[in-house]
Amino acid sequence: MIPLFRTQPNLLRAPFRGGTWRVLTGFCLTAFFLVAAPAWSESSGPGEKSVPGGPASAGRHADAFVVNPAVSILLSRNIRPYFDALDGISDGVADGLPDAKIHRTVFTLSDYPPERAARLEEKLKALDPDLLITVGPEALRMVELRLDRLVPRLLYSMILHPRSILGPDAAVCGVAMDIPLIEQLRTIRSALPGIRLLGLLYDPVYNETRFRRAKAALKNAHFATPLVLTPIPVSLKDIRRKLDRSWEHIDALWFIPDQTVKGESLIRQILKESISRNIPAIGFNRLFYDSGATLSFVLDYKEIGRKTGRMAVRYLHTGDCRPAGPAYQAWINSRVVRRIGATVRLDAEAGIVEGP
Repeated sequence: MIPLFRTQPNLLRAPFRGGTWRVLTGFCLTAFFLVAAPAWSESSGPGEKSVPGGPASAGRHADAFVVNPAVSILLSRNIRPYFDALDGISDGVADGLPDAKIHRTVFTLSDYPPERAARLEEKLKALDPDLLITVGPEALRMVELRLDRLVPRLLYSMILHPRSILGPDAAVCGVAMDIPLIEQLRTIRSALPGIRLLGLLYDPVYNETRFRRAKAALKNAHFATPLVLTPIPVSLKDIRRKLDRSWEHIDALWFIPDQTVKGESLIRQILKESISRNIPAIGFNRLFYDSGATLSFVLDYKEIGRKTGRMAVRYLHTGDCRPAGPAYQAWINSRVVRRIGATVRLDAEAGIVEGP
């Protein structure tokens, strides 16, 4: 097969595949650097790394097929999930552009507080990247407010509900963190075959629309074994009282991201009570799994990054870009299963697996 790019083979592969991210910490994380092949150089500014890969091709900023692209990545914060996603982006780009020269720069938004935002804007303008990838909601919000006009192509990654920032009709794509409701319901139905009444815990102020969407998705799912969605609308003042009234009317309790039903202490208390009542709970991250949920949707941050990297390559090659959902698994907590006597079904092909 004829290689798509003939410019200096393996220049990209070495730093992307062989490099490791190191985080320098004091009282807080301030910057991170890529240790890799000599082709990579560290920039002098805080929170950024530049990879000089030679001059950009004459076709830059065309509608499609960018050769030797300049790519900038803007991280919202210095936290482990974003670093994992960044590693994944590197792998995804390396897989798609093994023989290209890449000029890549990474910025961390926390190094550019409001009084220094103009400096970040100046640097991006000078770099004139073919593609900007934002990681996390703060970075996307910053681009939407100040930097949108500076980049011809934009991808987002590691963000829940991107349309809440971009608007419903924005022509921007990327890899979101929200798992489609129909996928969650199918997983719940498959993993917990013995339940029928599924209680959904939510605050209507924030999630009434999401409840209605879940109800509509369930109506169209046509499960062989019926699953009935039981709403448990709560507020911060009455959450415990509403739950006390609801336990005897549900077979399982489903958590969704909610501004009221949050906080590690509250979540642990509710999960402890669900175990005492032998009612399986379904959560949406590793905290729920560790705290006693029977089933937890756990995102794979590095794989989300890989999906973003592969999407970036396709976008640069063809100009085509479509929103995608996250990479995740549904973890079964076997310790909780044994304790409450729940009936569960594993399905590795569907991503329903026993957790660590």
